Amino acid sequence: MRIGLVATENQVKFGGVQHSVRRIATLLAEVGHAVTVVSIDYTPAPGPRREATEQIQTAPFTLYRLAPAQRQTKPNQVSRDLACFDWLTSFVRRERLDILHAFYISATGFLTGLVAREYGIPFIASVRGNDLNQDLFNQHHFAHIRWTLEHADVLTFVNESQLRRARHLCPISGLTRVIWNSIDPRAFEATKVPEEYTCLPRPIVGTAGRFRQTKGIETLIDACARLARPVTLLLIGDVSPHEREYWESCVRPNVSPYVKVIVTGEVSHQAMLSFHSILDIFVMPSLSDGCPNALLEAMLVGRPVIAADTGAMREIIPQSQAGLLFAVGDADGLALHLRHLIDSPALRASMGRFAHAYALGPLSPIYERDAWLNCYQTALAGTR
Repeated sequence: MRIGLVATENQVKFGGVQHSVRRIATLLAEVGHAVTVVSIDYTPAPGPRREATEQIQTAPFTLYRLAPAQRQTKPNQVSRDLACFDWLTSFVRRERLDILHAFYISATGFLTGLVAREYGIPFIASVRGNDLNQDLFNQHHFAHIRWTLEHADVLTFVNESQLRRARHLCPISGLTRVIWNSIDPRAFEATKVPEEYTCLPRPIVGTAGRFRQTKGIETLIDACARLARPVTLLLIGDVSPHEREYWESCVRPNVSPYVKVIVTGEVSHQAMLSFHSILDIFVMPSLSDGCPNALLEAMLVGRPVIAADTGAMREIIPQSQAGLLFAVGDADGLALHLRHLIDSPALRASMGRFAHAYALGPLSPIYERDAWLNCYQTALAGTR
């Protein structure tokens, strides 16, 4: 198969979608398929610019970076979308692709799907997270989201809740699949963690990601304060630039003296397992989420998990026996679980073993690869 994966540059550079697109492209290419990733840069330029395309051979797949022309000082979304549509149309014709696959449908679904329809090739659309959460409330995105849900040959989701929400929005005629993210140990390196983190006082509770409102960090801080005992809270990553002022003025000054909050700043993907290994307990307090890679990373290094009852976490945690769930936003419930695990080292060790085994089993790349291959084969067979 000649496969084209389409995402935006922001999604390819940052966050969970970045790792998912690259991981899926690699898994498909490793079994002999010709895979191309098209990354569209929608970042406004300070002034007019010509279209720029960069081809990068990123073994084992090829990456194209597209920056559409900006002919006006003030960016025009319609002209950018049209330029991307024209470029992708020519690209599909030149490369003779067999199938197109859009990630993060609010940004790429309509564009990719319409090109696929005009060339009569199958179209897969993957919902990842905020495209069926905050983007629903963006008037520019909603019509494109709905069209994509209605017209994709195969729709994939990273948890059952997303699928249910999609069915609330419109009738779905194509096939649907829930495919969790996977975790590949080969993507990480044994990295020495700075001594300032290895010598932190215990217990060490932690989470990881780009910290913003939807990540539930305030719930985690409040829960740690309710323990009324010294605890180190290690935040592996950094605060979103859009919320840094709020963090510095409204959150950090009000942290309980019992809680020692450490923000590491951005950590490379390859080093994440080394940082997770410092923790006694990993917490995923998200208010909403898809299938967070940070969760899988913590499980791979055998850390017990306490997670909010949302997204794929409500499916993975009970099935894996890797930890405990609490109601979204419930600081008291989270504090209760934290206290229980801090005082139960044997239980932490048992949950950690279950977490590690599950990461090497149902969350391993071979499961995800086979699920994607099934999607492509089904779409190519013309099943609707």
